[in-house]
Amino acid sequence: MSTEKVAKVLPGLLLVIVVGYLAYLIAGLSLWLDALVVGVVLGIIIRTVMGNREVFNPGMAFARLIFIQAGLILYGVKLDFVKIFNINPAVLALVVLVQLAVFAVIMWTSRRMELDEKTGLLLGAGTAICGASAIAVTAPCVEGESKDVSIALVVITILGAIGTIIYVLFAPLGLSDNQYAVLCATTLHQTGFVKTAALSVSEIVKEAALSIKLFRTAMLAVIAVILGYRQSKITERETGQKTAFPIPWFVVAFVAVGILVSAGVPLNYGKYASTAATIVFTMALTAVGMDVNWLAFRYAGLRPLWVGLLGWLTAILVAFIGILLVVG
Repeated sequence: MSTEKVAKVLPGLLLVIVVGYLAYLIAGLSLWLDALVVGVVLGIIIRTVMGNREVFNPGMAFARLIFIQAGLILYGVKLDFVKIFNINPAVLALVVLVQLAVFAVIMWTSRRMELDEKTGLLLGAGTAICGASAIAVTAPCVEGESKDVSIALVVITILGAIGTIIYVLFAPLGLSDNQYAVLCATTLHQTGFVKTAALSVSEIVKEAALSIKLFRTAMLAVIAVILGYRQSKITERETGQKTAFPIPWFVVAFVAVGILVSAGVPLNYGKYASTAATIVFTMALTAVGMDVNWLAFRYAGLRPLWVGLLGWLTAILVAFIGILLVVG
């Protein structure tokens, strides 16, 4: 990278690093806070207060690119497939069923409300998989623009926060501890929201919920491949030229690291890698939050919020019915 490019990238990159690390430190003050959620919120607040400052844009774009990729790869150390395989198969099937139902409803309502398809896809990924992380990772797979990411990120963050507050206030919602853990894990958007809602009952419920949420997070690799393949076919139809199937290399690396960890392969400094994953991913989502453009809502209006709400309510309905049928 030339000196000129470094000079352009440095201001925004440093801003993301400082704010992202601040978010990590703030989250460390309480068990109820999650670094990734704090990072997104701080990023949105800073963008709202500062507005669009051109001097920071190149660095923030660079930070989103490298931190999302590096963060996801490092996050693979938390991807314990042994823990996933020990989960009740009926619960895993329920997770997949909820994800399929959410995607179907969100895409159908997006078309009915004439919402941009890419916005709908990102809302689907964020609701079905793992919130802001899924939006950040899948946006390049669908060639999502800044407005699509902005809308999806804000909607997912608002609904996830509201859901967490409701769950905490009324926990365990008339369910057993096991049932409540499954409900949190299958319906709340981000891991941080799941942790907070489940912890309101007990540490045991939190651990159970996070194990199930881990499976949802692992499905990020599947949805990234599916959406990438879908986009390649769309590009082929539009250009008339054969397009290579774009499997994101960092998604492959994410799964590979998870497989190595699950197989018992000793990874030096694994504990530090887990901490680094949280810090780097927090910086990535801070950069994503800083890219939020409120003007995107001028045209879209409340339609994305209604689409996201219907998708989330679908998740709750399907999960609740499934829980009563298969979870004791």
